[in-house]
Amino acid sequence: MSIVKTEPISYHVARWSNNPYSQGAWSQLLVGGTPEDRERLGKPISDAFILAGEATVCDFPSQVHGAYISGKRAAKWCLDSINSATSTEPILVIVIGAGAAGISAAETIHKSFIQNDKNSRHKIIVIEALDHIGGRSTTISMGNGIQVDSGGTWMQQYKSNPMVHEALRMGLHLIPTDFMSPLAACADGAVSVDEINDMVLQIETAGRIYHETACDDSSIMHIINTIIYPKYKDDPRMLKVLELSIAEIMADTGIDLNTLSSKYGLEEPSYVGEGDHYIREGFSSILAGISAGIDIRYNTPVKIIDWDGGSDFRSIKITTSTNEIFNADYCICTVPISILQESETNPNKILTIRPPLPDLYTSALSRMKMAICDKVILQFDYRWWPTSASSNNILKWYGDGKYGNSFTDMLDATDGLGVPIVVFYMIGEDNVKRLLDGKSDAEIAKLAYQALVEWSDAIIL
Repeated sequence: MSIVKTEPISYHVARWSNNPYSQGAWSQLLVGGTPEDRERLGKPISDAFILAGEATVCDFPSQVHGAYISGKRAAKWCLDSINSATSTEPILVIVIGAGAAGISAAETIHKSFIQNDKNSRHKIIVIEALDHIGGRSTTISMGNGIQVDSGGTWMQQYKSNPMVHEALRMGLHLIPTDFMSPLAACADGAVSVDEINDMVLQIETAGRIYHETACDDSSIMHIINTIIYPKYKDDPRMLKVLELSIAEIMADTGIDLNTLSSKYGLEEPSYVGEGDHYIREGFSSILAGISAGIDIRYNTPVKIIDWDGGSDFRSIKITTSTNEIFNADYCICTVPISILQESETNPNKILTIRPPLPDLYTSALSRMKMAICDKVILQFDYRWWPTSASSNNILKWYGDGKYGNSFTDMLDATDGLGVPIVVFYMIGEDNVKRLLDGKSDAEIAKLAYQALVEWSDAIIL
């Protein structure tokens, strides 16, 4: 007897691309961008002002723990400066943003203040535009105690990820995920996942060989069009494999492959496959656990940062959207690069920095872009879709549309969360725009459900 494919009993749609305070999911390097651009972005702008966030670290870019580490680094810079100063006046530190970078910075400084008696008068305040902790690593409730990450999902580079220690210390449950053996299907059944993986490897290898001799960078699509496509242009079946391989790369990168650096876009050390785990209780549980005692002002967007106050005491002036003013000694700003990149002539600009960031920072920002990745989370009465003991609950659906299906990647979180839940990833600017524009959350959830049905029907176990 066949199992009835029931519709979801609840859903959540995360529109990070439309959120004015994120405008995307993570940072990627454009053609010409290098890891040094990230390093430059993380350098102090003045004696009192520094940026932090996943875009400012070379070692773990584009990841939640990269943001967490960047916050620790910014906090160390701040504390070193405070400890070397001769002033005996109380210090006020403002952290903008209550995501992983902001909370890790605030926790480090707060802990130092309360552990050091002579610094007991010092104060740190976190200013957050939204009404909750987490930023792009926000966890949402599906009811009945079920928590799901609507932003960042995985703890990557597990063995070297400092957030793992915090999660285990708090008794959180970490669920292992193996991306190397997904339960996958192609719409026409003619292409195997192994062929897609082999083609992706060919593209990566071609890019690596190209950059051993080329002096300048190029796009991933340039590598595909000039090196890979000519090899298979007369083979319709291999062209299909190539098309689906492009979908696979886009699902990992979230950015137009005509603009993504072929030198670094696929080689930055933050992609899947290094013991990745997700957190049953969600990333926000870690951030909430380490933020105890910290003064966080929610629903308080910052609209102006005046940072060039010279060497005067309280040299940073921060103005909120309600015209509340904080005169601070130090400011750690953790807003996404999309907010920093907004044009000075944009009438809807979220944040104004005065004076504008120096050329070193604006040039680095010009070689980065926010990847687009939105989520649909569906909860069901029971699990009716196929499962495989070897899949570790990663599902892939290579549809027959241009560059693949709207939901190439899916996570069956049923075993990890204890209830039937599937998380769908909408990735890439054009794909997300096509899916989201003019549609209600209910309509988008319906599209995700249809994709799960089509994938289920295409699976051959």
